[in-house]
Amino acid sequence: MLDINLIREDPDGVRNALLKRMDEVDFDELLGWDGQRRALIPEIDALRERRNKVSGQIPAMKKAGEDVVPIQKEMREVSIRIKDLDADLDRIEKQIRAFLEGLPNIPADDVVAGDKEANEVIRTWGSKPEAAFDPKDHVELATSLGLIDYERGVKMGGNGFWLYRNAGAKLEWGLLNYFVESHLADSYEFVLPPH
Repeated sequence: MLDINLIREDPDGVRNALLKRMDEVDFDELLGWDGQRRALIPEIDALRERRNKVSGQIPAMKKAGEDVVPIQKEMREVSIRIKDLDADLDRIEKQIRAFLEGLPNIPADDVVAGDKEANEVIRTWGSKPEAAFDPKDHVELATSLGLIDYERGVKMGGNGFWLYRNAGAKLEWGLLNYFVESHLADSYEFVLPPH
């Protein structure tokens, strides 16, 4: 998630960088919420400080025989005001967070603008193998072999999810177990107890 301080300090720079990957970027609403948030925090802090200071004086006033009813009433109103401002602050912070979570990371300066179709090949190694048949892509291959069910995965988890099936599930678990075992074998020495 992008740091709002970066957007606050250089909105045009962040906007220009994000336009490499997004169609449009507008920080006006975000910066408006940020201004409201920054104004609310000192107001809430001042009210809390006043409430704490006066609440600490009330016992001494009671002991001195002074009437504390008006001050207690005022402090109840201050507490209600603090509660209302806290609710406003919480709502604004949620709006800010949701906005920031929807933004991608800032791409590197050398990234070409556009979608993944705009990516450029920087270098290749070796020669591309020639096949005597029309090769399938990984999605078509996994589906035709019954290894992965993309349609059911999308229904259950949403776009970008899939379900491993049959030998696909065994292959996935086999690879995971292999990696775990190979990493643990490098990190720890196992000593089996005698039988």
